[in-house]
Amino acid sequence: MSFYTGFERRGMEKLIAGSLRAKFGEGGAALVPAINALNDGDKYLTIGEAIATATTLEEVRQAYTKAAAPRRRRKKNTTGQA
Repeated sequence: MSFYTGFERRGMEKLIAGSLRAKFGEGGAALVPAINALNDGDKYLTIGEAIATATTLEEVRQAYTKAAAPRRRRKKNTTGQA
């Protein structure tokens, strides 16, 4: 996970909001609050890439759902073997 400053995250939020409104109108604007609530620069980048390539709002919703899901944790090796 990368570190992004508050200014960088805010810039990403604005770019995502503008892109959604420009490409999908009010339907896209409705997703903005949920996406902003993620507050994660890496997830913003993933969603931004999805917006750039998406042809439908449903594709963006699917990318948001995938990004919002909790990250899988690696299982620890409990057998004591390396």
